[in-house]
Amino acid sequence: MPRALAVLALALALVATSPFAEAQRPRTVVVRDGDTLARVARRYRVSVADLREANGLRSDRIRAGEELVVPRPGEDPGASRGSGRGA
Repeated sequence: MPRALAVLALALALVATSPFAEAQRPRTVVVRDGDTLARVARRYRVSVADLREANGLRSDRIRAGEELVVPRPGEDPGASRGSGRGA
C-alpha cells in the first residue's frame, strides 16, 4: 500500500507541474512604472483589445503596481476576466 501512495503522489506532482496545468492558470503581470497598455500588449504579443477584455477595462488607462491578466495565445480573453474595475 505505501508504494501505491508513493506512485499516486508522484503522478499528482507530475500533473500539477505539466505544461497543461500551466496553460490552465491565468498569466498575470504587474504594471511597471511608465508602462502603457500598448506597451504591455506588445511585450506579451497580445492585442490591446484582448488585454482590455481580459481585465474588464473600459479605457487604456493603467497604473504602476496594478496586476493585469494577460490572455494566452488561443485563449478567449474574457475567459479569465480580471478585476473588472474599468478605468
